[in-house]
Amino acid sequence: MKNLKLGTKIGAAFGLLILIAVLLGGLAIWNMSRASGASAKLAEEYVPEVDIAVGLERASREVMYHIRGYTWTEEKRFADQSFNSYKDVVKYLGQARDLAAKYPELVKLREAVAQLEGKVKDWEPMLRETVTRVEHMQDLLARMVAMSGEVVQNSSSFVEMQDKKLAEEIRAGLAADKVLERARKTTLMNELVNTYHNIRVGNVRGQLTRDVKLMQETMKQFGTMEKLAAELTPMVHVAVNQQQLKKIQELSQNYKKLMEEFVAAFNGMQEFDKKRVALANAILDACQAVAKTGTTQTQTLATGNVGSLNFSVWVMVIGLLVALALGVVIAWVITRSIMKPVLATVGCVGQAAQGDFTFSIDKTMLERGDELGEMLRDVDKMADTLSVTVAESTVAAMTVATSSSEISQGNQDLSERTQQQASAIEETASALEEMTSSVKQNAHNASQANDLARRTAGMAQEGGQAVERTIQAMQAVTESSRKISEIINVVNEIAFQTNLLALNAAVEAARAGEAGRGFAVVAGEVRNLAGRSSQAAKEIQTLITDSVAKVDQGNELVAESGRLLGEIITNVQHVADTIAEITAASQEQASGIEEVNKAVSQMDEAVQQNAALVEEAASASENMAAAAEELSAQMRQFKPRGGAQAMRSLPSPSPAARLAAKPPARPGARPVAKPTATKAAAAPAAKPAGKQGGKDDFFGAGDLEGFEEF
Repeated sequence: MKNLKLGTKIGAAFGLLILIAVLLGGLAIWNMSRASGASAKLAEEYVPEVDIAVGLERASREVMYHIRGYTWTEEKRFADQSFNSYKDVVKYLGQARDLAAKYPELVKLREAVAQLEGKVKDWEPMLRETVTRVEHMQDLLARMVAMSGEVVQNSSSFVEMQDKKLAEEIRAGLAADKVLERARKTTLMNELVNTYHNIRVGNVRGQLTRDVKLMQETMKQFGTMEKLAAELTPMVHVAVNQQQLKKIQELSQNYKKLMEEFVAAFNGMQEFDKKRVALANAILDACQAVAKTGTTQTQTLATGNVGSLNFSVWVMVIGLLVALALGVVIAWVITRSIMKPVLATVGCVGQAAQGDFTFSIDKTMLERGDELGEMLRDVDKMADTLSVTVAESTVAAMTVATSSSEISQGNQDLSERTQQQASAIEETASALEEMTSSVKQNAHNASQANDLARRTAGMAQEGGQAVERTIQAMQAVTESSRKISEIINVVNEIAFQTNLLALNAAVEAARAGEAGRGFAVVAGEVRNLAGRSSQAAKEIQTLITDSVAKVDQGNELVAESGRLLGEIITNVQHVADTIAEITAASQEQASGIEEVNKAVSQMDEAVQQNAALVEEAASASENMAAAAEELSAQMRQFKPRGGAQAMRSLPSPSPAARLAAKPPARPGARPVAKPTATKAAAAPAAKPAGKQGGKDDFFGAGDLEGFEEF
């Protein structure tokens, strides 16, 4: 017990009481913290988690309901409401993301956010595509309505004209077959229009009832319209009626295409709605899962808080009773073993303060196990250590004086080599300047060649464009020749028809006898004119055909010229690109040589700095010798144990040992000037060789080796 340290005895007693108090307080704080943390989690994590999940689910359902209302009613306000609700979804999702990032314990919420971010991001394009599809279907409906008005207008005009003609023919008493044909035209047009109206009615019914099959069945009636139009077309001879019938046929075909496009859009909308609803249901499922998890965790934490608080109350009561009993016992035990022999320690320390380390301490006191015994042993050890340090420091001062002369000689050699290095670097810098000028001239020449190549490429491109315009002009000539050939064919046909008519007239004149002889002469002249017209038309057609062939051959030659000119443009562009690369490379070389020139200039400056540092080192070596002399004088004031005998017992380092301690120089190595390294090495030298870690460097046990290495 008496060998225990005073600090151990007192510290153990009070430490035990403190430990009990800390355990009780820590346990109470821990339980309170658990309860507080659980309550904080309820208020800051799980309740907001449930609130956000419910809000996210509500906003998602609103998006679903509004977009569904838009697809059924096509009212714009429902689409606007769906996008407003989507903004609420994004807002709640951002709150969920922030909450999950702030509280890593919300694993389920973080997983749900990771799932929902992609789904919600995909939802907005689907909503916008829904609006686009509905607007496209509305556009198709508007175009069908406008087209129907044109059909009604053209058919009404056709029927009105036929009725008017029919009345005129009846009044004129024309043949029955003519009247019947006119009536048949009116009947066919009415049937055609009625069929078109049936198609419109079926289309509207299919759209209102969303019955695709009804619309598809209705489109089959376009075949009936085509049959009626085919029957009516040969019977129409008036140009206006032909245009009206043709317009009605074109409009009906366009209406059919619009209906087919509408059916395809409607089917696509149905499939797209399924995908959108599936995505929305997945979002709702994730929201419901998060809300359910948050509710379950809230109930679990509330139950755990009640149990923790009850346990804390009982532990505090029992712990306080135990701490009271231990405190009474420890207060009675720690009233002994305080006063010890301090005077011996005070005497030894006072003698050492005067520089005398020859004192001795009683052995019985050195064998004590408490703090005072340890302190006396440290004082005795301090006397031995300081005695050795004083003796070693004296020898070290002599070593420093010897080393200073050697350092001075080394500095002179280093100064000569530094001057030689500076001269070589100046010559290198001059050569680099000449090289830089040459590389810059090459870069300038390459730049001029690059400009010439680019201008050549531009002129070649203009030539290619001129060839393209020539090709287009020859193609226009070819097209005009073909049209003239068609016109000649028409003239030839007219001559042939005229010849036939003249032949018929001659036959009729022959039948008429003497009365038709004059008419027969005229018919003969007409036949001669028709024959000459036909012959001339054939000759013109032959010439035009030959011209078209030659123009085609010219087109091929011009196209070949354009192709060759294009290859020339490509090759010129390649040459321009190559020269541009050469220019860039020359510029990079010039820049690199300038950087090397700057580096050589910096090396020259560093060599000059090295020379200055060598001179400073020579001066420092002289100061070191003077400092060593003064250090020896100060060391003589101390009285080490053993006296002069201890000084003589220390070995004096020989010059050979000092040289061996120096690092060997590499053969053939050339010194490299590094200003930054020189400054870094000089910085520690500026500091006094004084104190590190609260100790004097000259009193360290290992400082002799340091001086020898220096």
